[in-house]
Amino acid sequence: TPGARRDAERRLRTVPALAAAPAHFPGIGDLADDCVAAAADRIVAAEGGPAWDDDGFARLAEAARVRLAPLAVGAAGQAADLVAAAIALEARFQVTRAPVLQPAVDDMRAQVRALVRPGFVTATGLARLRDVGRYLDGVRVRLDKLGDRPDRDRDLMSRARALERSYADLIRALPRDRLADPEVIDARWMLEELRVSFFAQVLGTPRPVSEPRVRKALDALAR
Repeated sequence: TPGARRDAERRLRTVPALAAAPAHFPGIGDLADDCVAAAADRIVAAEGGPAWDDDGFARLAEAARVRLAPLAVGAAGQAADLVAAAIALEARFQVTRAPVLQPAVDDMRAQVRALVRPGFVTATGLARLRDVGRYLDGVRVRLDKLGDRPDRDRDLMSRARALERSYADLIRALPRDRLADPEVIDARWMLEELRVSFFAQVLGTPRPVSEPRVRKALDALAR
């Protein structure tokens, strides 16, 4: 992994915005580690899962020798763009000071910091990083038109947050061994897709999403 980490860090250092990232966003060193870990996860999954014997370990090690560095560098390129986009949004939040808009700004800030937090590359997985970019773009679209109809934004925010609270309550009630179930993870991303459909319809979603669909998914998880 040292070579892969070095290559990932070199890629990250080509993005000037990362050098002065606010403390709540990952720094270059932590982000490089995160990208290598996410690349390793992809390799382990592609090779059939963790190694339980010498032959399995040798297979994973050989795959890592070939693929770890390219995957980590690719992840670093995507992650750098995402952190830079999050930093740019954070700067816009700082200058949006109208009191009537502040609840929406606080909501968007919380969303961005949840999407682009320390460890987000591994937690998200390489396959979903492109979606995270779309979610951040959705925040930008929402912010662009926030002043036009703040009452409508407030209503949509209330509906989105109610479902997010239901999901959080459900997560707290689930046994720990269910938290990594595909259905649980999918429901979390459905909530992000719902925000896109609410606030940035122009960006589209890869599948139909609505409040009833999200409620149905949450009800199924609660059984």
